[in-house]
Amino acid sequence: MYEVKAPGARVESVLNQAVAYLVALKFLLTQDDAVARRAWWRLLEFSKQPNHMPRLEAFAYVADNPENRSRLEKACRRLAPGNRENIVVDATFY
Repeated sequence: MYEVKAPGARVESVLNQAVAYLVALKFLLTQDDAVARRAWWRLLEFSKQPNHMPRLEAFAYVADNPENRSRLEKACRRLAPGNRENIVVDATFY
């Protein structure tokens, strides 16, 4: 999941948004209803459900300035421990 923000945009919650989208996607891909679960995997162009959940990435792409670097580095440290199970958080700067 890529979250791209324009220069000057507020970036405080950019990784939170990406993680929230991935948590919702993970829920859909692991639901109890086998027919619905298979349909979601097919929408993602998997011919069948994999044996294990692939790694999901929450990735922020934002303007390079000291404020954004500080905020996103803190967000990565805060979000990473709670999302170790298949969700990786990271950021890059332009």
